[in-house]
Amino acid sequence: MGLATVYNGLTHYFANAEILTSTHDHYSTEKSLEFAAARASAVIKRISLYDDPAEADADRIADVIDKNITAKTKILALTWVHSSPA
Repeated sequence: MGLATVYNGLTHYFANAEILTSTHDHYSTEKSLEFAAARASAVIKRISLYDDPAEADADRIADVIDKNITAKTKILALTWVHSSPA
């Protein structure tokens, strides 16, 4: 509920924007972003932060995020708790 409150409170920033998130984020982040994006005509861009969880490290993850931020990116939505099958 907290994520939904935050993301929906930011919808005025989402208008025609890109929201960058990961394919590893929790279901509550995904659904909260989808609802907020639909209200604001925003696009959600989902990226994979790593290929193999055993080889994930902070520098590589930061590099992947940095390379995927564009001029259209207004919101970076990443949570620490990830939902990964591995």
